[in-house]
Amino acid sequence: MATAQKQKTDGRSKRYKKNTMVRHTLKMGSKTLTLIKYTDKSNTGSPYWQAKCFIGGKTRQKTTKEEDLKKAEKVAIDWMADLMSANRQGIPLVNTPNRFTAIAEEVLKRMDSSSGKSRHKDYGKNNRYIYNRYLYPHFKNVLVGNITTPVLHKWMETRIDEGLVTLDIEGRNKPITKPALKRETMLMRMILRGAVGYLDRLPDMPKEALREVDDSSSTKQGDRILFNSVEYEKLLQESRKQIKEAKIQKDKKEQGNWSQTYHARLYLHYFIILLANSGARTQEIAGRLRHKDITIIDREKGKKLPDEKCHLKISISRESKTGARNAWVRSGGYFAYKKFCEDLAPNHKPDDLLFPHTPRGGFKNLLIRANLREDGYGRRRDSKSLRHYFIQMCLARGNDIWDVSQQVGTSPQVIKDHYSRGYKASQYKEVMLDTKLISVD
Repeated sequence: MATAQKQKTDGRSKRYKKNTMVRHTLKMGSKTLTLIKYTDKSNTGSPYWQAKCFIGGKTRQKTTKEEDLKKAEKVAIDWMADLMSANRQGIPLVNTPNRFTAIAEEVLKRMDSSSGKSRHKDYGKNNRYIYNRYLYPHFKNVLVGNITTPVLHKWMETRIDEGLVTLDIEGRNKPITKPALKRETMLMRMILRGAVGYLDRLPDMPKEALREVDDSSSTKQGDRILFNSVEYEKLLQESRKQIKEAKIQKDKKEQGNWSQTYHARLYLHYFIILLANSGARTQEIAGRLRHKDITIIDREKGKKLPDEKCHLKISISRESKTGARNAWVRSGGYFAYKKFCEDLAPNHKPDDLLFPHTPRGGFKNLLIRANLREDGYGRRRDSKSLRHYFIQMCLARGNDIWDVSQQVGTSPQVIKDHYSRGYKASQYKEVMLDTKLISVD
C-alpha cells in the first residue's frame, strides 16, 4: 500500500535559488516512489508528473503523461509495482510499461486508427468490446511476460466454465459461436504479437474450447466463397469495359466528375489483380502495403526474365492476422503494379501507401454489374473471394499445400479443410492449361 510522505525541498531548487520543481513522495513497502513536476520557473517544458524510484541497482524514471497528481500517482504506482514484481522474478527491468493492459491499449489504438480506412468502420469498436468483456477481466493485473501457454489454457477453461456464452447487443446471454470464439483468440494473438519484446516466444493458443463449440455454420453448403477461372475472367472483362466507358466520358468532358470516376475504376482494377495474384488478405494490402515493401523481380544474373517469369516480392506487415511474412505475386500482378505506377502513381515515394483505402463500394457495384454478386449457393462475394480464388488456383496448378499455406499466411489444415475438400479440377481447367498472361490494359 502506498502512503504519502511530507514534501521535501528540492536540491535543484536550492542550487538555482528558485522553485524549479515540485516533489511528492510515496512509500511503497521498503521502497520510495518519488513524483516530480517542473514548474514554470524551470527551463523544462514538460507539464507532466515524472515518476522516479531506485530498483535493481539503478535510479529509474518515467513520465506518467498526466498533469493531475492523483492520476499520476495511480500510473506511477502501477509502473513501480511492475518493476518490483519483475525484479523479484529476475525479469530484465525496462521502463516501458509491460502490463497486458498497456500493450493491449496500443494494439486497440492502431485498430481504431484503421477503422473506416483499411478495415470496416466498426473494426476498432468491435474489438474493444471483445477485449473489455472477455480479455480484460482475466488479464487486467497480469504482466505480459508472464502470459504462457498454461495461462492461456486457464483463461479458456474459465470461458468454458462460464458456459461459453457471449452477450448480444442488448446485453443478454446467448450461446457462443465458433467464429465469435475465434475472434477472441485472434485478438489475444494480435496483442501478444505486439509484446514480442517482452516474450521469449509466442505461446501456443488453446484449441480445446473450439472443439466444444457447436458450429452450426459448418452445415452450410460449399466451402469458401470464391470465383472459378471463368468468373474471374468475366470480372476483369467487366472492369476493363467500365474503365473504357469512363475514359470516353472523361475525354468528351461530359457533365459529371468522370475524371475521378476513371481514376477510381483504374484503382479498383489494379486492386483486384494484385489480390488475385498474391492471395493476400484485403487488410494486408489496403492501408498497409507501401511501395518500399515491394521488390520487382524481372532480371536474373543481369538478364531480363521472360514475361511469364517476372514477378513481385511483397513484405506483409507484422500487424496482419498471422504476422509478418514475405509473399510472391504472379506475373499478372507484376504487370498490374507497373501499370499502376504509370497511370496512378508516377511520382510515388517509397513510404506512400499502394492502396490507401479498400474500394468496397466500387467492387460491390462491379460484382452486381458482372452478375457475380452471389455464388451458386446464394452467398455474397466480396474482396476475400479473390484470396480464395488464388488459393484454389494454386491447388489446381498442383502446388504443395504447405507452400500455399506459407504464401497466404494460414495453416495447411485450413487449406485442407476449406479448399481441397471442395476442390473440383474442372472449375479451373483453363488455369491449368492456359499459360497466357492476364492482360491489364
